[in-house]
Amino acid sequence: MNKEILEGNKLIVAFMELKPTEWRGMYSISHNHCTCRESTPEKALDGFASIAKYHESWDWLMPVLTKIGNDTGHELVIHAETSYWNQFGDNSLITDFLGYEYPLQDGIWRAVVEFIKWYNENNKTMKKKILEGNRLIAEFDGRINELCHHNNTSSPYDYDKSWDWLMPVVGKISSNCEEPEELDGLKYALLSDDIETAWEFIVDRLKFKTNDNARINH
Repeated sequence: MNKEILEGNKLIVAFMELKPTEWRGMYSISHNHCTCRESTPEKALDGFASIAKYHESWDWLMPVLTKIGNDTGHELVIHAETSYWNQFGDNSLITDFLGYEYPLQDGIWRAVVEFIKWYNENNKTMKKKILEGNRLIAEFDGRINELCHHNNTSSPYDYDKSWDWLMPVVGKISSNCEEPEELDGLKYALLSDDIETAWEFIVDRLKFKTNDNARINH
């Protein structure tokens, strides 16, 4: 197996959340009648990636396409000559790949690997955005000190996904707002039960207020 296929299969294994299990000091991964048993988790992952058949078997690759669809909302549109990633009518990666008439590793497998690379990078950016946004809201909400008891790689707050967390902030912003029409976007998000839009509205407003105060103080 060449290095490109090995590294691609390792990405797929990680995306599929296949993890080594420990038994009597050894670590093993089993899937689709393939098993790798090694002395460390890292060796088990590398060894399993080297025997995985994502690049040559539809039985292996189809569950990956299904998980991508379920987890991310993207689907791979596959034609004989070409394939491309689609979400809400847009080609997400702005790239076309070879279709089903070509060997898996040249077409569909490569499309899957490139998508996972793109998704991982995009997801990393989103996690950073959420962490920074929640920190900003926590400062406004008077809860920033909780960061002292938490790591810096994920958010200890749930403002981005829980109305129980976000609604007190909405109330505080509303009570401090002298021009109610400024909050129309937030009102529409509340009426639509759209927490993502509400969260982004609040973060953008707090950023604007922070920058405005900094400009006035200077």
